[in-house]
Amino acid sequence: MNLRSVTTEAKLLLIGIPVLIWTMLPIYHLFLFAISPKEQAMGGLLWPDHPTLHNFEVVFKQQHHYLNFFWLQMWNSLVIAVAISNVITPVATAMTSEFQNCCQKWCR
Repeated sequence: MNLRSVTTEAKLLLIGIPVLIWTMLPIYHLFLFAISPKEQAMGGLLWPDHPTLHNFEVVFKQQHHYLNFFWLQMWNSLVIAVAISNVITPVATAMTSEFQNCCQKWCR
């Protein structure tokens, strides 16, 4: 390895490591909040004293009044996501490619 490739690799690592931390920190925080008991949710600990899966039980069994329509809302979100990805995205791609073809015909 020459000096140039080493410096290039070091630069990429200096960019990649903060981006990895920036990406993983919110995911870790969400997981930590999910397994923390209600009393320790805002405790500021790096790991709860007594991790629990009770929060998942509350959500999946709809044991809170805000969760009465959880599965309906989840299904609606899934339908909208599939519709966006399978209908709107190809239409937008086709429109932009057709615009490019028209511009190329006019420029000749």
